Amino acid sequence: MKLHIVCLTKSYDVVDFTYWYRYYGSFKNTVIHVIDNESSVDIRPVVVGTYERLEGWPDQWRLFDDIMNDNRYGFADGDYVLFADDDEYFWFRDGWERELPDEFGRTELDVLCVPQIYMGSQNLKKSRTDPYVLCNYYRRNDLSSQGKCIIRYNSNVEYSFSRKDRETGHIPSVRPRGEKKWFRLSKVVGSDITGTTYGLTAHDAGIRLYHYHLKSVDDWEKKWERGSAACREHPYRPNYRSNPGYGGYTVADFTMRNYITGMNNKKDA
Repeated sequence: MKLHIVCLTKSYDVVDFTYWYRYYGSFKNTVIHVIDNESSVDIRPVVVGTYERLEGWPDQWRLFDDIMNDNRYGFADGDYVLFADDDEYFWFRDGWERELPDEFGRTELDVLCVPQIYMGSQNLKKSRTDPYVLCNYYRRNDLSSQGKCIIRYNSNVEYSFSRKDRETGHIPSVRPRGEKKWFRLSKVVGSDITGTTYGLTAHDAGIRLYHYHLKSVDDWEKKWERGSAACREHPYRPNYRSNPGYGGYTVADFTMRNYITGMNNKKDA
């Protein structure tokens, strides 16, 4: 049983990417698959596992369909698969080897929804010099938020991120191979079932998703300039104050900062 982490990235900061890659690289029995969509910095030397270079607009959701349905990375039945951007940190209190079987043991579904916890600073800075995971340690206490999925892979199932069912992406629709009817249902970590890409945000759950969406004004301008991997037209307005992830960061949460600091101390020892 393995955990597969798939990352489609258009990185502009090699230090941030290195921190992200080293974090997931600290997990046991984990394989990281990086798809480099014309990053403006050279991330290739950082990557130990799968590395692919992809040019042009990637059509993210159809790409994810192909990865799952063509079994591009050799998933075995029962393996876990998650798709994480390079500013998203999935966290497991007692390690994924324990947390994922426990959570999937509470449902007959093969898809988990992990609602994102927005991370940032109390006052958005113009720029930063430290890695974002170390200097943005305030969270928003949203009641609910859009989630990302963790899939327990089943070779007898088809997956569709690109199918529009009120929403597109993030949480796939599924159907047994050969069947016509699709459905989108997932077990929300810390609560019940959702038929959308949203769920109640459990800030104290054993499985969490920390998303560093707005890191600084300079970061936002770079993010805006590079565009979206999922939409041909940018889904956000250029003014960061209009961004749904702007403001409201009032609760200090050192979970990721402490983990990364401890990881760095072990490396330097």
